Formats: sequence, C-alpha cells, structure tokens
Amino acid sequence: MTLAVRVGIVVAVGFLVGAGAVKGLRMIENKRWRTRKGVRLAPASENWLDAMTKATGVDVEVTSGVRSPLGQAHAMRSKIKGGASEQDLLDLYGDDRQVMELYPLLIADDLPAAAEVIERHMSEGRYLSRHIARPSDPDSWALDIDLDPGPSGSELLEIIAYAKSTGVRPVNEGNHLHLEKR
Repeated sequence: MTLAVRVGIVVAVGFLVGAGAVKGLRMIENKRWRTRKGVRLAPASENWLDAMTKATGVDVEVTSGVRSPLGQAHAMRSKIKGGASEQDLLDLYGDDRQVMELYPLLIADDLPAAAEVIERHMSEGRYLSRHIARPSDPDSWALDIDLDPGPSGSELLEIIAYAKSTGVRPVNEGNHLHLEKR
C-alpha cells in the first residue's frame, strides 16, 4: 500500500470518527447519543437526551437507563464488587431500611432474593433508585452517561449546566454521570 493510500485511509477514518459513524452514535434525525447493548430508556429520557445533545453538541454514551428490580440488584452487587461498603450504599441510596435488608443478600450473591426485597418495597411505594421504572410517573427517570472515556471536562460542565437548567439532577459518580428527573 502506498503512502498516499495510507494517508487517504487515515483521513477518511478520521472524518468518519469525527462524524460519529465509526463510534456508532445515533446520528439519525440529529441524535448524537447511543446506548450500550441491552440498555433501555424511558421515552422522556430519550427526549431529554435529544434536546441536551442538540443544545450542547456533545456526543454521549448511555450506560444505564430503566432497570428491573433484578437489574437494580445486579447494579448494587456490581458496586459492592467494585469496593463499595454498606455505608457507601447507604450514602448513595438513602433508604437505610431497604439497603440494610439488601446488603447481606447482595454479599451472598442472592440476587433473586434481593430483587424480591426491591419489589416488595416498590409495592409499598418505596423506590430505591430512579432507574427503576415507575408506571405511575412516566416523567420520572434516570440514566447514566459514560465518563471513561467520555465528554471532556468542558463538555461535562455543559451537560451539567444543561441538566440543572432543565430540572435534571446531575451526580458525578466517578466513572459515570448519573442524571435523574424527579
């Protein structure tokens, strides 16, 4: 392969990456965001993502959206495997009674039992996370945006400012930005 052909390929690939084609971003109808495989989003959160990416021009990857109770148990177990303590979960979720009931089940890897506890609390009107779908409140949602790699520092500040201006609560959780609408 000649040098001119190699340069042409590098330029073409660079153009495609810049346009989002290689990255797989949703570019249809000006959508500049994508979800990881298996991530489901509430329609209201998709609308917010469309508006946010249009307003900021920032491309994002969504790593988490709507979860089932079992999905929430998996997410919490993943935090524990990543080093989170019971106190960390208490600080993050705030529902002391539910977290204290879940923690031993999560440590024991009994995710089906943990999901049953989450479902029971949901039936009593206590939702541990905005990620868990609320049929009675379709405008309540949460999603996580990947930060590793992800938006640059200035882009992250733009997303946070946009979120706050639209009543969406941003929480930097280290490797992702958690966004929730109450």
